[in-house]
Amino acid sequence: MGDLVSGKTLEDTHYALQEVLLMCHHKNAIPIVIGGGNDLSFSLFAALNQYQSEVNYTQISNVIALQNSNESLSEDNFLAKIFSSKNFSVKQYNHLGYQKHLNDVEQVKLMKDLGFDTLRLAEMMNGTERCEPYFRRADLVTINTDSVESFGKPFSIHPQINGLNRREVCAYMKEVGLGENLKTVGLFNLNIEKLGVLNGQLLSQMLWYLIEGINIQKSHPKEKTFDTFWVMVEDKEYAFHRDAFSGLWYFGEGTNVEEWLPCSAEAYEMAKRGVLNVLLMKYLERRQR
Repeated sequence: MGDLVSGKTLEDTHYALQEVLLMCHHKNAIPIVIGGGNDLSFSLFAALNQYQSEVNYTQISNVIALQNSNESLSEDNFLAKIFSSKNFSVKQYNHLGYQKHLNDVEQVKLMKDLGFDTLRLAEMMNGTERCEPYFRRADLVTINTDSVESFGKPFSIHPQINGLNRREVCAYMKEVGLGENLKTVGLFNLNIEKLGVLNGQLLSQMLWYLIEGINIQKSHPKEKTFDTFWVMVEDKEYAFHRDAFSGLWYFGEGTNVEEWLPCSAEAYEMAKRGVLNVLLMKYLERRQR
C-alpha cells in the first residue's frame, strides 16, 4: 500500500504508474489503483498489455470515452486511444452502466459495430446475475465512480443523481474480486479530498467486498468439473455447462473450457424456452468467422 506522487506532467504520471504496475504484475500481485482521473485506465491497460499479449477489459462507467483520439490523452478519449493503438491487443471489451442521455448515439452504435458488449445502467440494477459473466474472465476492471449515485456530499468528481446505489456497487465489487483472471483494478474520479464520513465508509466497504471476492476465488479448486446440458433451439442442439462447485454457467461445445462463453443461469433458462440471448448469438457469430 502506498501513494504515487504525481509527475510534473500528465505523461510523467502515466509513465510512473505503468512502471509500478508492471512490477506488480511480474510479482503476481493484484494492484488496486484508487484515485486520479478515469484516463488512468489507459495506463492500467498499457501496463497489463506489456505483461500479456491480450487483455480482456471490463469497465463500469456512465460515459463512453470515444472522443477524438488525435487529441491529448484525457478521460474523454482514452478508450478511443486504446482501440486505435497498434501496440495494444484488446481480446474483449465490455462497457457496463452507461446512461443514454450522457452519451452520443453514434458512440454507442460504434461500440456495438466493433463487437463490444454494452449494458445500460438499468440493466445492471436489481441484482448482479446478468452482469457477472462480464467479470468472470476479465483481466482488467476499472470503475468510474461517476457511475455511482451521489447524495449530499458528492462521491465522485462529476457527481450524478442517477447511478448504482451503495448496495449495488458493493455487490459488483465482490463480483469483480471473484473473477478468474483478475490482474488489475482501478477506482477513478473519486472525490478524495471531500469524501466525508459516509462516502469514506462506502469506499472502504467497496474495497472490503473486492478483497473478499479475491479471497473466495483463491479458495476455489483449480480442477473444475462440469455438468453438461444440451438444449434444442430451432432444430439445433447447444451445450450449456454448469460448474459443479460454483454453480456458474458456460456456453459452448468441445472440451476446452477456455473456449466456452461465461453466461448466466437466465441464459440457460431462456434457451430452454427456445431463445438464445444476444450474448450467446454474438458468441456464435464470432465462432463462425
